[in-house]
Formats: sequence, structure tokens, C-alpha cells
Amino acid sequence: MQHKIITALFIFILMFSFSVHAEDKKQSGMPPAIVVVSEIASGMVAPQTEFVGTVFFSEVSDVACEVDGKVESADFEEGQRVDEGDGLVDINSDILNSDLDKAMLEYARAVQLYKEELITEEEYDARRFEKERLEIILSKKTVKAPFTGVIVKKYVERGEWLSPGTVVATVAADDIADIIVDVPEQVVMFLSNGMEVTVKAGGSDLKGKVIAVIPSGDISTRTFPVKIRVVNTTSLIEGMEARVTLPEGEAVKALTVNRDAVINMFGNTVVYTVQGTKPTMVPVVVLGYKGMTAGIKGEGLKEGMKVVIKGNERLRPGQEVVIK
Repeated sequence: MQHKIITALFIFILMFSFSVHAEDKKQSGMPPAIVVVSEIASGMVAPQTEFVGTVFFSEVSDVACEVDGKVESADFEEGQRVDEGDGLVDINSDILNSDLDKAMLEYARAVQLYKEELITEEEYDARRFEKERLEIILSKKTVKAPFTGVIVKKYVERGEWLSPGTVVATVAADDIADIIVDVPEQVVMFLSNGMEVTVKAGGSDLKGKVIAVIPSGDISTRTFPVKIRVVNTTSLIEGMEARVTLPEGEAVKALTVNRDAVINMFGNTVVYTVQGTKPTMVPVVVLGYKGMTAGIKGEGLKEGMKVVIKGNERLRPGQEVVIK
């Protein structure tokens, strides 16, 4: 019985050794990964934090009529794009046209009578002013878009009576967008007008500028609204979510790498350093970002060391690399 147990144990050890050898052979047989590297440098980097904000149109106008009358046409729809000067609403001008025709005839007579010195200059001016007044009113019978943008709201339809000041449409300029984000007071002190920041909105990374730190905070949360302006190249619309990266401290000197070198691996933030053909995974703490540069801190990292910036997400333990 003892002999059988010894024999079985020997066979188990032999099979285990073969398995380990086969696994080692399999790993050592992995083809090298082709990677792109860059060197670790140093520079000034400020610690940063991401805040969630909301997109707003930079300019919104409630377009109102200046004269009264019945709406003859309102040929526009919500969501429609318009150019500056496009007609939105036409107001009936039948009576006005009749009054203007009469005023033009009286003015023509006044010109002749004034030349013959049969009426005073005051009478002549009165007829001229009346003609010009009616011409101005007639020009306002068409309500026009004040700038290029998009119709946000339509308020009138054909047949409605309008009085001076009645709002007919809301138009928003959408070539520029403003992002409002509420930030805590300890961050406000590190912001200034004109500061460039990174914005993620509408599925794109955008460059924005701080245009205002509004000096009126929310007492309950101790946060302050900050307005960031971006060029709207990605069809941003009001109400969208935007994520803004802002500095939360003074800039400090740190090791810097291309931000593509920093990846998440097994739940940790890491970079891969390369010596010869051997990559080494090094856990790091990201101190902040500046454009495409990340400030990092990690054990054993030094200026001049090579880190992988492309191909790092496909690396496997024990796999060698070939630098492209």
C-alpha cells in the first residue's frame, strides 16, 4: 500500500513539473509587443479636479415686434436655423400703405409749394416728417432675426393681433457656448479671467477660457459660479452636461509624461517604464494635467527614463517590447 502511495505521489510531481515547464515555455514564447516611448521630463504642474457643469447659449434674445397689427405670416419653426436679418413675422400693413401713399402725395405737393414760397418751412417739414415716420413704421412691419442662430421658441401664429413689445420668438446664438460650473471657495482663489481650461462636452474634448468668476456664491454649499466660454464646433446645445478640469492648488515642480503614458491597469493608475526590452509597471499618483502632459509621482521614477505611450494597454506580464 505504501509503495502505491509513493508511486502516485511521484507521478503527480512529475505532471506538475511538466505543466509549469509548459506554462513557462508558453509565456516565453509570446511575441514582443511593438510600442512607442517618450522620456520622462520635469515641469510645473498644478493639481487639478474635474467639475460637472451645464452648457448655456452665450446670447439669447426674446425678439419682439415694435408696431401693432395682425400677423400675416410666421414662417419659421422651433429648432430652425436663421441668419441675421431673416424675416420671422410679417404684420399686415394694408392701412399703413394707404396712409403712406397719401403722405407721399402731400409731401410731393409740399415740395412744389415750398419752392414757390407758398407754404412755410414748418409746414414743409411737417409733411416730410410724416412721410418718413410712416416709412419707418412700414419697415418694422417685418420682424427680423437680430443675429445668426437657432429658434428656441415660437410664440405667434397667423391671425394673432400683436401690440408693440409682444415677443414673437426666442433666438439663441449657438456659435459660442458658455459653461457654468459651481466650484468650492478653495478652488476659486486659483482661477482668473482668461485662464485656459479643458472641457469635455458633446463627446469631444474642447479648449475653453474662464471669462468670469461670479462674485455671488451659494451660502448653503459655499460654491461660486464660474463661466467658461468655448467655440461651439460640436453642436452643443443648452442643458447638456459638461465636465471642466480646473486647478485646485498652486503649480509645483513634478515629473511629467505624455498623458497617454498614464493608464488604469488592475484598478491602479500606472505607467510602463522600459529598460532595454523589458517593461516594468510602476504605480503612480497623478498630480495634475497641463494639455497633453501629466504630472506624476511614482517610486523609482527619474527624469530621462523611457515610458510607453502607445501599446501600453496591450502589454502582458513577462512580455518583451520592441520600440518603434
